[in-house]
Amino acid sequence: MNIGFNYSLHFYEHAGRYQETLSVPGSTLADAIEVAEARHPGFKALLMEGGGTAVSTANGIFLKRSGKPTVPVADLKTPLADGDALAFW
Repeated sequence: MNIGFNYSLHFYEHAGRYQETLSVPGSTLADAIEVAEARHPGFKALLMEGGGTAVSTANGIFLKRSGKPTVPVADLKTPLADGDALAFW
């Protein structure tokens, strides 16, 4: 499935771009983060804490789904759908 990735602040500096669409073979936020890590090594180190088990409280992730309000997400098991967009700040 295709997921939009939008980067701001230090995520933009790390990825070298503001946005991109990536193919995510899984269906959860954790799967999307793994894809971002594979494309931009070190991404998880910027985002996660607790040895990679939780999103750092210094960062935020927002999920935008067509026809739904944008919501913050932190649960790595959050399901994603084709066409969703994630914003990392």
